[in-house]
Amino acid sequence: MAQLFKGEAMRKLLDGIFAADGIMPCRPEEIKVFRYGFPRGTLIFDYAESAARLIVFSQQFGCWVGVSLAKLMDEVHGEIAAQKLAAETRRIDENEKAMHAEELKRYQRMQSITFGLYSFLKNPPKPAKILSVPRPRTVSNIWLAGPQHVLQGFKGLLDEEFLSLEVVEGNNILFPTFKLVSEIIDRQNAFAA
Repeated sequence: MAQLFKGEAMRKLLDGIFAADGIMPCRPEEIKVFRYGFPRGTLIFDYAESAARLIVFSQQFGCWVGVSLAKLMDEVHGEIAAQKLAAETRRIDENEKAMHAEELKRYQRMQSITFGLYSFLKNPPKPAKILSVPRPRTVSNIWLAGPQHVLQGFKGLLDEEFLSLEVVEGNNILFPTFKLVSEIIDRQNAFAA
């Protein structure tokens, strides 16, 4: 297993998130990372999303952190649930819009048949009240491959010693290693040149 930091000392920032003090090739803010990946060619495709998910936490806290596997997977499952809710809401919205369009068409037809007198008998249909849940903006592969995609990425990163697994307070905490950060920074610098 890869050693996280030399002379590591961890302090708890939040439940499932621990800061690690030690030497790294750069600060978390220096890495160009999107929510679910890196710029093209920065890291092996299969591992990029998993590594990005972990590094984003470090950028949010402004220091290198380790995150519990449970917290990372809760985030993944939460995104899947939000996506399902958004898809269901879009389906309901589309049905509401179709029903409203049909009512409007029927109203307009009756208006034509009665030479405009129908409006004295009946008011035009009110627009349907449409619920909207914002569509998650994502390029995550969990929609295609499922949550196993992220778990396999973490396993691959552990096997390659790009991550360190520490058990803290009974939780499996994943930390980025010096090797991972230096690989990402080296590739970013190579593409920038």
